[in-house]
Amino acid sequence: MSKYLVLIEPGGIGDYIFCRPFFKFIRQSNRFKDHKIIYIAQDRYSDFVHKYDKKYFDHIITYNIDALSKNKHYQKYFYQEINKFDIDTLWNLRTNIIPNQKDTGYRRRLALKIKAKHKIVEIIKTQNNFFLESKIKFYNEPYYCDLDMSFELERRQKIFSKILNIDIPEQNLIDTYKNPDVLSNYIVLSTQALNQNRMLPLEKWNIIITNLQTKYPNKKLVFIGSDKDSNYIQELIYSLPNKSNCINFAGKTSLAELPEFLKRCDFMIAVETGTVHIANLVGCKTICLSNGAFYNRFHPYKNSSVSYIYPEKFNELIKTDSLDKLDVWSGNSPCNTMDISIENII
Repeated sequence: MSKYLVLIEPGGIGDYIFCRPFFKFIRQSNRFKDHKIIYIAQDRYSDFVHKYDKKYFDHIITYNIDALSKNKHYQKYFYQEINKFDIDTLWNLRTNIIPNQKDTGYRRRLALKIKAKHKIVEIIKTQNNFFLESKIKFYNEPYYCDLDMSFELERRQKIFSKILNIDIPEQNLIDTYKNPDVLSNYIVLSTQALNQNRMLPLEKWNIIITNLQTKYPNKKLVFIGSDKDSNYIQELIYSLPNKSNCINFAGKTSLAELPEFLKRCDFMIAVETGTVHIANLVGCKTICLSNGAFYNRFHPYKNSSVSYIYPEKFNELIKTDSLDKLDVWSGNSPCNTMDISIENII
């Protein structure tokens, strides 16, 4: 009977992109060379996993976060289906940072309810917190990692090497995509983020867009996002003096289609979301407006087509070496994207 390795997704699409260069090494390890691999994917980007990475997995099982958190019938059915497999090892790809971040809620229940002999998790301790550590004691293979605050690609390389017990060479996030020689006739704008601290006020977008229209009068401005972003984007377009070259494309494209879409645009201006990581993947020129959260872990990229603009206060903290590096590396920031100077953006 086949043995199975279950991989629980690491978080959002950005987290996934930093893991995907290492999936090809799993079957090269002695431990998992004879295992079948099940990848548990969030439904919001499972199409991306299917299109670009299904060669690494024997099964891709999709789930809905809301349903798995709230719907008991959905939970029962989901766990019954996945526990039909003879699961040898479960590997939660989400990094647990204690105490800044804890793996609770639906993801913790996932790891608890799935039956497996071995349960792997990566833990980074910034300080002792026995209460939070007790919450994840059910993982019988915890990997405690040094807090060296590496860039995420380098950090993932170390943890995959450690768990798989093989030497993994340096990896590159950039795929073999290249922008076409002839640029298309549109500029992309990604205005929405889940975190309010990463958002830019409508008035500032108004100024940015008006300047783009003046500088590039023959270009189409294409606004992207999810279905739920469409109303905000429509409100933004309605507030513009010139609406003629603006296209609300929110909800009209999937994450799997975004790489092809972005590599053919002139450039993108975006707040910090997973879209920026996809843009980097395909070499799309991008200006990312960031509040600095996850600085030095997920950004800024080196030798990339993505440029970052931070609030002046954040730049000053970097210059004077006054930044709480651990805090921002773990996802917090003393700044807000809305504080970015409009003059710097222009």
